[in-house]
Amino acid sequence: MIKVGLEHGLDAELTSQEQLAVDSLAEAQLLGEENGIQVSPSTVRGRSIGQAIVTEAARRGSDLIVMGSAARWRRQSGFFSPTVEYVLRHAPCEVLVVAFPQGTLEETG
Repeated sequence: MIKVGLEHGLDAELTSQEQLAVDSLAEAQLLGEENGIQVSPSTVRGRSIGQAIVTEAARRGSDLIVMGSAARWRRQSGFFSPTVEYVLRHAPCEVLVVAFPQGTLEETG
């Protein structure tokens, strides 16, 4: 998922975000293959990450959404980020949230 700010069109060139998405999807594909799981990676652009994930899962007829949760959200009032909360409430399928230890994920906005 590439979050596109309102200052850009949804089809704007966002080179650094696109490369990060490619790298993340390659890592997910490898992890899936190592565990005998079919992963169908794709990049989706949208204004709301949670809504885009739910919409894409419904469009694909997905069986499972796997999401990571950074430690910084668990230190705040809510256990999960707003994106994870949205997906948990609206997903058309099972959702697996992996709560990574602090320092495992790069904690960005």
